[in-house]
Amino acid sequence: MQTPKPFILFFSPVRHAKAAFEQLHEVARVGVVTSTNRQEFFKDVQDKYKDIQVIYRTSASGAVAGNFDVEFIQHLPSSCKFICHNGAGYDQIDVKACADRGITLTYAPDPVTNATADLALWLLLGSLRQLNPSLGSLRRGNFKKGIDFGRDPQGKVLGVLGMGRIGRALKHRCEPLGIITQYHNRSELLPQQAAGARYVSFEQLISESDIISIHVPLSTATRHLIGAQEIR
Repeated sequence: MQTPKPFILFFSPVRHAKAAFEQLHEVARVGVVTSTNRQEFFKDVQDKYKDIQVIYRTSASGAVAGNFDVEFIQHLPSSCKFICHNGAGYDQIDVKACADRGITLTYAPDPVTNATADLALWLLLGSLRQLNPSLGSLRRGNFKKGIDFGRDPQGKVLGVLGMGRIGRALKHRCEPLGIITQYHNRSELLPQQAAGARYVSFEQLISESDIISIHVPLSTATRHLIGAQEIR
């Protein structure tokens, strides 16, 4: 008797790696969520998704079903044993609720590291060089009018709040520009990980950095970590 294929439910259509997605059909039943909201998904998971074993999600999955919180996890069928999150941050998922249900949670931090660090560098340079105000002025036909001078990146101090994969990747990108990096973490990194970046307290990071780049997950511990007082 042939063993039935595991049922993998994708929360969004695959836009890239389509060849690999097609190969997945050879070893698994693959479905894509058609539910349009959370309550509709709760009904569908008792019917057409009732025997799912794996859920694949991204940060955009919340648009359909919201966070994967206790309520969401409790609605999953007992057959569901894995939730695979394609991304670095899994703050949308209740890890304890998954553990309590015996669901293994995986995530994929590396694929987005370079893209996120590139974007952070672009935002950093755009801020220093007054890119957005300059483009806005140009589009209004006011070339070189009413815009403050940009600032050179050389010698500026970058404060990285959360020196994980993305924070370290940003640090390496800033080095050729002459930007000096310091960082704050819950704990100091090993010297080879810090690669010359100085570990400072949170208060020092706020008061001694020209630029602050935030790379921490959203949680109760980090919510409102940067507010009006810190910005002043």
